[in-house]
Amino acid sequence: MYDVIVIGGGPAGMTAALYALRNGKSALVIEKNGFGGQITHSPKVENYPGTLSMSGNEFADRTLDQILAQGAEIEFETVTGIELAENHKIVLTEEGSAFEGKTLILATGVKHRMLGLEGENELVGEGISFCAVCDGDFYRGKTVCVAGGGNSALQEAVLLAEKCKEVIMLQDLPVFTGESRLQEVLFSRANVTRYTSVKITKLLTGEEGQLRGVPQLQHRADMPPEIP
Repeated sequence: MYDVIVIGGGPAGMTAALYALRNGKSALVIEKNGFGGQITHSPKVENYPGTLSMSGNEFADRTLDQILAQGAEIEFETVTGIELAENHKIVLTEEGSAFEGKTLILATGVKHRMLGLEGENELVGEGISFCAVCDGDFYRGKTVCVAGGGNSALQEAVLLAEKCKEVIMLQDLPVFTGESRLQEVLFSRANVTRYTSVKITKLLTGEEGQLRGVPQLQHRADMPPEIP
């Protein structure tokens, strides 16, 4: 019987386990793939307190080593269900295990929404990024494309517009759906170009396999394009 069972081995799950351990509790972390979560996709994590620069994988490894040193137990299994007993929880896995714990913490994380294009997964960290704060400096002085038109896309683009030569907004809907105020701030920038009702159908790569750009955009037949 564990004091705490954490489902998910990303930064949140490992941090939860760390503080449980530091408070004298026993902790089990169950992860189905690999520890670290989305941060492992980042080629460089800069200005983390106490560290000038490290890779996302290095950050994950350090955190895992830290919780193991504190006495954490880990299991690489896929959780399929949870049962409630009288005074504790039972975590069931695809592999047939049943782990019992007094407290259960769900830290299963999220997934980035991908475009579903050929070769896209291989380009994550090689030209495809998800965080302007984390990775924006890699594209300083370059031309970048942002796929999407909601608040998240607009906020990322505002940050990129301060660093990049040009920011091209690509929205597959007929209008940008983000807040009007964000649109005003972003589209007032001289280095921002916007297109709507367009669909990215392919990713172009260079000789070394890195992302080079997108081909001529395909306008959605059911939606007239908005001229920026």
